[in-house]
Amino acid sequence: MPFAENSRQVVVPCASSVAASPPCTTPIGFAVGTRSWRAAAAPRRGATLRLMPRRPRRKGGTLKDGERRQLAYASRRAGKPPKAPEPTGTALVLCDGGSRGNPGPAAIAAVLFAADGTELARRVERIGRAGAADAEYRALALALDLAAAHGADPIEVRSDSQLAIAALDGTGDERFTEIRRRWHPRAENEVADALVRAELWGE
Repeated sequence: MPFAENSRQVVVPCASSVAASPPCTTPIGFAVGTRSWRAAAAPRRGATLRLMPRRPRRKGGTLKDGERRQLAYASRRAGKPPKAPEPTGTALVLCDGGSRGNPGPAAIAAVLFAADGTELARRVERIGRAGAADAEYRALALALDLAAAHGADPIEVRSDSQLAIAALDGTGDERFTEIRRRWHPRAENEVADALVRAELWGE
């Protein structure tokens, strides 16, 4: 059956024994690429077929869901300086890892605070192509390296990845007399999260 492109019309005569039937004015849509017809009513004599134009791709349509969530989160945090954690009485390291895609370009970050809450050092690194989970594990390793480089001991390491904390909980490191690892929500990990976000997304 021939049909027109875009919104041009094609008139298809319908077989009917009622010659006096009025022409059908109900539009019948044809979904491009599906080979299926959609009609609001049965076609009558002189039914008009209209080819539905393809919808334009919406802005951002090529982004994956995870990337959209990252951009939305960055937009909500725009202009808000990261809040430093409350003093804990011991050295504290916040760490985070992320990837732009899973896997995709990845980065890790760690921020070291003294027992009184003063920021001592921060480090952010690109680690090439990696998955999000791998980036979180490597961020924990970066946190330990940063603390050891500044002689912090004992330390508490915090991450917003429950899997990374659970996998490494209970493991030791000869560079420290005591290591406490604790999960906390992303909102409390903003200092490290912002470094990763800026490295990957320029936010």
